Amino acid sequence: MESMKVMIEKIKEENGICLIVTGGKFVDVDADALGADYIIACDRGLDNADKYGLIPDLAVGDFDSVSKDNLIKMEESGLKNMRYPKEKDDTDTMIAIKQALDMGFFNIKILCAFGGRTDHTFANIQAARYAAERGAVVELIDEGSKTTVFANVKIEFERQKECFFSVFSLSDKSEGVSIKGTKYELEEYELTGDFPLGVSNEFVQEKAAVSVRKGCLMVVIADVLSVV
Repeated sequence: MESMKVMIEKIKEENGICLIVTGGKFVDVDADALGADYIIACDRGLDNADKYGLIPDLAVGDFDSVSKDNLIKMEESGLKNMRYPKEKDDTDTMIAIKQALDMGFFNIKILCAFGGRTDHTFANIQAARYAAERGAVVELIDEGSKTTVFANVKIEFERQKECFFSVFSLSDKSEGVSIKGTKYELEEYELTGDFPLGVSNEFVQEKAAVSVRKGCLMVVIADVLSVV
């Protein structure tokens, strides 16, 4: 299994990072520091992208929730867009995920994926799993936390100050799960999607490694100060 560093370097040699900006709660982060090579805005994500000062390369969705001003700006600027009917199977985020994969992006970051409606938050996590099971590493970035979704690979995480480190199985079962560099370690364990065994772990080394032989995992690194 390859490390996160090796894997990401290979991805950068190909198409780099695709940043997807969704219509969830605005996240107060430095969007420019995410190093996006291609930006997709999902419907009301156009409003959030505007707040960041980002200019998307593509806008997707049914555009039923974006502000009138930014909808007009999109139309007048000639921004490339893909319009879909409101009655559709895919969410706007899923459309963006599929587009990113079709374009060969396997390092995907999602901004504003959380907050607001709980069903939208869960749908975004499911969309991340869809991408992970097709070879991508997906980061969902929130204030005070970063969520990484991946499948069948080894990932290394750098230690953060005063944080919780949690590992969950998004699959019914994830086989051959190993966690190293944390207070509670696992070796070739089977994590299941119905029991949160991996919640609230802690770093004990500068790096922690998580690997899964078969299955999809979600790792959440949450700043202790962000927990209420």
